[in-house]
Amino acid sequence: MAADEKQLCVICAWRGTCNKKFSGGGGESLHCVDFVRDVSLKPPQEIKKANILLTGMPGVGKTTLIVKLAAEMISQMRLRPGGFYTHETREGFFRSGFKIFSLDGREGVLADTKLESQHKVGKYGVDIKALEDIGVASLEAAISNKDIDVIIIDEIGRMETISQRFKDAVLAALNSPKIVVATIQHEGNGYIFQIKNREDIKLIEVTEENREKLVGNILSMLT
Repeated sequence: MAADEKQLCVICAWRGTCNKKFSGGGGESLHCVDFVRDVSLKPPQEIKKANILLTGMPGVGKTTLIVKLAAEMISQMRLRPGGFYTHETREGFFRSGFKIFSLDGREGVLADTKLESQHKVGKYGVDIKALEDIGVASLEAAISNKDIDVIIIDEIGRMETISQRFKDAVLAALNSPKIVVATIQHEGNGYIFQIKNREDIKLIEVTEENREKLVGNILSMLT
């Protein structure tokens, strides 16, 4: 990225001449390790508590949607998100695993076909330590940090729910007064089924037909 290229930062919505722009999966500018809240920004809007779950078939664009939502919450509503998202890795035409990125600037390998692990989901070995040190830690920090307005979780799926600490953190986030926007596995029993069927959940199916409209629709639910 050129030093003078201006992109929206998901964390502070910086639009000035900052040279410390960091990129996550997909090449989108997402966070700055030297974040401070921009004092020129307006105060956050009055918002409603909401627990929004995005579900849909694999590859439909749930992660792309949740990253766009986080950016728009900053630029339109002056909210600050915390939490994490995941992004697939590829070798040639084939998916080889997933990386995990926290919105406070940490990243690691969540799962990979070449990863030796006692925890397996399909062909992928899962690194529970990376999940907990990066993903779960970011959720716990977002819950306790009074400056965080929105908790992002991508995703609640088979890999992540291997960890009891992850499951506890998701419940704590949903029970908190903060907005939660999360992706969740399309099919699932047990814990995933229970989360989807909470009374305080708004479950939204993401499809190729509706995904472009969902950013605006979801933002309108919060005001």
